[in-house]
Amino acid sequence: MPERATAARSAARTGRRPLKAGTALATATALVAGAAGLVTAMGGASSAATVNLLVNGDFESGTPSGWNCSAGLGSITSTAPHGGTKALQAAASASDSAQCSQTVTVSPNTTYSLSGWLKGNYTYLGVTGTGTTDTNAWGSSADWTNRSTTFTTGASTTSVTVYTHGWYGQGTYYADDLVLTGPGGSGSSSPSASGSSSASASASASASASASASSSASPPGPPRPPPRRAPRRRPVPPAPGRRAGTGW
Repeated sequence: MPERATAARSAARTGRRPLKAGTALATATALVAGAAGLVTAMGGASSAATVNLLVNGDFESGTPSGWNCSAGLGSITSTAPHGGTKALQAAASASDSAQCSQTVTVSPNTTYSLSGWLKGNYTYLGVTGTGTTDTNAWGSSADWTNRSTTFTTGASTTSVTVYTHGWYGQGTYYADDLVLTGPGGSGSSSPSASGSSSASASASASASASASASSSASPPGPPRPPPRRAPRRRPVPPAPGRRAGTGW
């Protein structure tokens, strides 16, 4: 065959043996499949890393669904949100920091990033139940300000509680575009809004602690005035003609 003779002469000049048609086809197929698998794996890893694990973190549903707000103090506002058309507003009272929380399924021994936009006096964004070190970010601002923190889950941690709150007696604060990124827990569905009930027990117990104990590295907020003390009674001087302590 002229083609085979030409291939043989070309191989002789280059020192390489010509590939059989079947071998060349198999090699090309393997290379294409490998490249496609690499692209798919990279795309899957990228999407998994950028998915927001929080339900209704932008509050565009028009309700605080997915979030458990203490004493029903959280509501939705459409006045000057950070993004979209809605934002969370919660009014802290003298006895309640107006905490709104959500329980999220996570994976053990994994690092997560939490961020969001907050506005108001002494506003907090944090996480509890990590199994390691619970963290938060806080501050005061009249304008939308980004707060962010990272945390790593413990060896047996499968869920955490994300929260935002203000401070006692500091009035209404605002939150919007809250995002938790990282891999979700294995074998679990999307973050559970129904976890607000179970989250409520742990979150409400940690609500006051989150503003003080949860922020061990930061001030707990404005100090409260010290309690009033009863005035000390002055000793009564002895009556005339009597010596003190003698009775006569």
